[in-house]
Amino acid sequence: MIDDLNLQFGIDKKIAFTLGNGDLPKAILLAEDATAEIYLHGAHVTSFHRHGWGEMLWMSDESNFRTDRPIRGGVPICWPWFGQPQPELPQHGFARTSQWEVIETKTHADPSLEIALRLTDSEATRQLWPHPFELTMRVIVGRDLTMQLSCLNTGEEPLDAEAALHTYFHVQDIDAVRVAGLDGRRYIDKLDALQVKPQAGELSIDREVDRIYLETPDAVTIHDGAERRIEIQKSGSLSTVVWNPWIDKSAAMADFPNDGYRTMVCVETTNAADDVRTIQPGEVHTITQSCRCEPATGPADPAEAIL
Repeated sequence: MIDDLNLQFGIDKKIAFTLGNGDLPKAILLAEDATAEIYLHGAHVTSFHRHGWGEMLWMSDESNFRTDRPIRGGVPICWPWFGQPQPELPQHGFARTSQWEVIETKTHADPSLEIALRLTDSEATRQLWPHPFELTMRVIVGRDLTMQLSCLNTGEEPLDAEAALHTYFHVQDIDAVRVAGLDGRRYIDKLDALQVKPQAGELSIDREVDRIYLETPDAVTIHDGAERRIEIQKSGSLSTVVWNPWIDKSAAMADFPNDGYRTMVCVETTNAADDVRTIQPGEVHTITQSCRCEPATGPADPAEAIL
């Protein structure tokens, strides 16, 4: 399989395929400005290392790498539902535990690299969700990490779908993190009986946080201490999830280190809550998330950053 992938989709000194953890196949993208890794299991981005800035994504060192389990960390794809609408259904859908196929790789003039993976309906998916579909994940690696998740309705009836690019961002110390861009927005507090509350100012995290922010089309910024910030642009999404499990939940998750909450925060581009999308037959809906590491204040040479 790996030889076939390299023969058909490999690009010399830029894109290669190999076996990763758990002998799961993955793509390695070596762009001029950054490197990245994407597993075919779940079309899951597990690394984005911008040269001079270090790793932008957080990965659990206790993650499962098995075909029947989701990978913990990086960018899981939650689809076609967010959460667990019924007890018998898998949490966050089936896309993150499905085997995707590579359909395209290419280079861009800017000079970024791109890989596209596809998932289509099968007998197994229709038992969980009775709709024909074609799901495509495009990952573009350059100065930014850009991810585009597109759903084409290949059936004859409308379908309703939720989605999330459930991005785990690596931070230096959660005590120094501030999340900006959500001031004045309402959010659903999943830890307080789904009450709707207003956000006042920037968000600091000093306890478990699990919130769905509503009416949030604009950029969000993670201020990661004194050295860097992470800018998150998006489209096709009017909801944003912020999550940190804190102490007790971290200890309760078998694939999550007990102290992992200190070096991560999830800021997720989503179609969740009142942002469920109805896709008509033959139509496509796309959510896009583009992330970039920048100096904390003003322009600077990223090679001088202390990480």
